[in-house]
Amino acid sequence: MDLTKYDNEIRALADRLMAARSVSDPAWLRYGATLVTAARQAGDSELLGFAYYYLAEACFLFNRYELFRKNLLKGMRCQQETGDGALLARSYNMLAIDAMNQGSTDLGLDFLLKALSFAEACDDRYQEGVIHTNIAQVYIRLRQDRTALRHERLAFRCSARFPGRLFAGTTSSWPTVPRASAISGWGGSSRPGKAWDASSAFWPPAS
Repeated sequence: MDLTKYDNEIRALADRLMAARSVSDPAWLRYGATLVTAARQAGDSELLGFAYYYLAEACFLFNRYELFRKNLLKGMRCQQETGDGALLARSYNMLAIDAMNQGSTDLGLDFLLKALSFAEACDDRYQEGVIHTNIAQVYIRLRQDRTALRHERLAFRCSARFPGRLFAGTTSSWPTVPRASAISGWGGSSRPGKAWDASSAFWPPAS
């Protein structure tokens, strides 16, 4: 998202949000909520879709799962309204992770395929790589190794355009920014989020 069209106050708030996000600082929650309020007051659906998405990420990381789902779905409504395919790809990816953490493999895979369609439509090759890696993890879980390998290869092709960023790994491998890997690895826990190690969270770069 191009934030340069906004005033200094909005840009500064977004910068603080991203700085907190990069180090998994709990202030991320506060800045996200403040940005949501500012976007509502401005009546700006594009900014609101952006703000809700990053607030949802924070809610997921800090184990506020009900708020995570509410904020993510609110953001997706705004993203659909404004045609923000890049954020819709990320949002469906998050829905997939949440579904998988609750044991809903089929639903998670459906969400990932939807995420992939949005990433491909807006030519977001980085996010395509992330999603292919996640799809591969699903098929590994389903013991469909050939299909998993096909998606890993597709992820590898995407990664060639992003040296230094990791798409694949063992239990922690997906989006990237601070330390290890985002929202990755499912362990079949009935409690959302418990299947991955929050201490090694790797988040997608801001857009």
